Amino acid sequence: MGSVRRVVSAAKRCRTGQNAQTVFARLHALVARDAPTAVVLRRGPTNKVATIGWDLTNDTFTLGQWYRGRIYPYDSDISPDGKHWIYFALNGKRHEETKGSYTVLARTPYLKALGLWPVGTTWGGGGGLFSKDGEYWPFSTEPMIEPPDQPRADNEFLFGEGWYRGPHHLSRLVRDGWTLVSEPGKESADYVHNFTRPTFGEWVMGREVRIRHEVFELRHPSSRQVIALDDWEWADVDVPRERLVWASQGCMWSGQLVSSGLVNVTLLADLNDMRFHRTRAPY
Repeated sequence: MGSVRRVVSAAKRCRTGQNAQTVFARLHALVARDAPTAVVLRRGPTNKVATIGWDLTNDTFTLGQWYRGRIYPYDSDISPDGKHWIYFALNGKRHEETKGSYTVLARTPYLKALGLWPVGTTWGGGGGLFSKDGEYWPFSTEPMIEPPDQPRADNEFLFGEGWYRGPHHLSRLVRDGWTLVSEPGKESADYVHNFTRPTFGEWVMGREVRIRHEVFELRHPSSRQVIALDDWEWADVDVPRERLVWASQGCMWSGQLVSSGLVNVTLLADLNDMRFHRTRAPY
């Protein structure tokens, strides 16, 4: 329980002086598998999203661009080398060539399209994934902008890898080292998938993936300790730096695991007070 209290008290320090009605920014990160690079998607207010580059070697955060609309993190992905990413966006402008929702291949952490595929709906068919070798696969057909000199995978290649399981986010977790331990039955209305991943020492992170959010916990099998992480909305294992990283209450955090639980909890960035403004991509 001590570990839980330390995490909660640290999270409260993120927004010192705020009341219970404070609305926090929503955060999700896409972390490259072979490079210390990530894209953080910061949502808030509802129809505005900022893309933020994160250098994990020194924990610096750099604004990419703002988007007026929605970007769906569960339908997005980052390349293994961290240089490109695929995102699925909605601006609702159905009369435009993009059909109001579309898939984009861009340089991290920017929005400017190197490739763009109109979709026109959010009911499947948008977004994409990268293979383990860095080839991209947009879940769309005809591009409006064809990416130059970008290696593209095909369906057979990705299915042949054995990690594509349907929804983009679940596929990405399996590819990146999470183990699927249970999934909903055919009659289930919850649509809950449970994943686990070893962390450090004996600690294992549990990840319950629901339709609109995730629930995390840490488990220590030999001591039977369980740490509920109710206010974490995204988390991952930063193996090279021997730490956990997570998002909570509009802030990015890191911490280390010892036998007693989480220690050295560090606030990396408070992203709550950002304001929308237009910027240009440098390419």
